Amino acid sequence: MKIGVNRPILSEGMVAVSYRWPLIPIVDTVFRPSVILSQSQYNEFDARTVALNATGSRLLWDKPNVRGDLTYRLESIRQFNATQFDLDNQAFVIGSLNPYIQIDMRDNPLAPTSGIYSSLSYEIAHPWLLGQRDP
Repeated sequence: MKIGVNRPILSEGMVAVSYRWPLIPIVDTVFRPSVILSQSQYNEFDARTVALNATGSRLLWDKPNVRGDLTYRLESIRQFNATQFDLDNQAFVIGSLNPYIQIDMRDNPLAPTSGIYSSLSYEIAHPWLLGQRDP
């Protein structure tokens, strides 16, 4: 069975494996490495991605509950089944640094009735973070 112009149906999915352990127990810092494998189908192409993450996470304040994360992510993306000639099949390597902060002021994290939950993140990707310079 085909979709569009000579594009096979692709099963999409993601598998993630991670482990969490205390990095420095005294200051409540947690290290969380993970490996993520995914396959996605987009309108103009399909892609397979392998990502390696290393995340450091710690509680910054107790009242209100504020947690901060810093993640380094290295991902390899292989693009295939492109439907247009100008969008060719190619591969990318992206290295990025992702700071993240989360504020949780809910009365109950499992069944909240009042309060707020907010998060803010930013991604910095650059060749000096082991990403490729040219496609």
